[in-house]
Amino acid sequence: MQSKIILSALFVSMGIKLINDTCSVTVNKVQIESEKWNNKQPLRIIQISDMHNRKFGKNNEKVFRQLKKFTPDIVLITGDLIDRSTKEFSRVKGFIQELTLNYPHVFFVNGNHECEHPREQQLHQILIENGVKILNNENSVCNVEGTSVNIIGINDAATDHDDLQKATDRVDGNYYTILLSHAPNIVWKEEEAISQMNLILSGHTHGGQLRIPFIGALVIPEQKFPATYDQGTYKLDKDCTLYIDHGLGTTRLPVRLFCRSQITYMEVFHKEN
Repeated sequence: MQSKIILSALFVSMGIKLINDTCSVTVNKVQIESEKWNNKQPLRIIQISDMHNRKFGKNNEKVFRQLKKFTPDIVLITGDLIDRSTKEFSRVKGFIQELTLNYPHVFFVNGNHECEHPREQQLHQILIENGVKILNNENSVCNVEGTSVNIIGINDAATDHDDLQKATDRVDGNYYTILLSHAPNIVWKEEEAISQMNLILSGHTHGGQLRIPFIGALVIPEQKFPATYDQGTYKLDKDCTLYIDHGLGTTRLPVRLFCRSQITYMEVFHKEN
């Protein structure tokens, strides 16, 4: 009898954990240092990734409740805003309209689900009409508090749409440089060139989506178990950091476990030589 009660309690606890990790939104706060960032004030970044057309409360109020706690200089969306099975874009349109209403500097790169969606261009048009800068194998310079920042975006590397050479054309190497790549596999596809970046922001992995305590993620796209890059911060070179956000949405299975839906708030500080 006692064992049944304990087992029932475990199932209930696991169910509550699944619902909380899948449906709530948390903020992962990250701080890094860079010699290249030449401003006394930190560069403040919000990263949003892998939403997969999910909704978090009415009009995504759970996401915006978290966003309103911060005043980022730039918002960077690292792909998979939609799912490849998304049939209409009203939900993502409402999200983008609210986002750009509050944050003027928003950048986007494709994920594999955008690349594989037959109405990719329709989504792009919604983004453009609402002031989002799309960087699929392109680059842009953003002025933050009088300091120039390179923002480079590559089209999805997991589906081989990436062209880093094209994306980095005419980039001024004197500026702090951020690379947006939905899939982190760019770090081994372009190992030599990647060290020229200061910060690489990716998603795609979902952090495994379902994680086991003390073991971690069992399945990560394009990587064998145990994965080399699944979530969090990795130092690739002296002044080159990779950060993988495990994102908001889900794919295949509509649940998360020990891997909560999240956005990331990052601050980049100047590091003295």
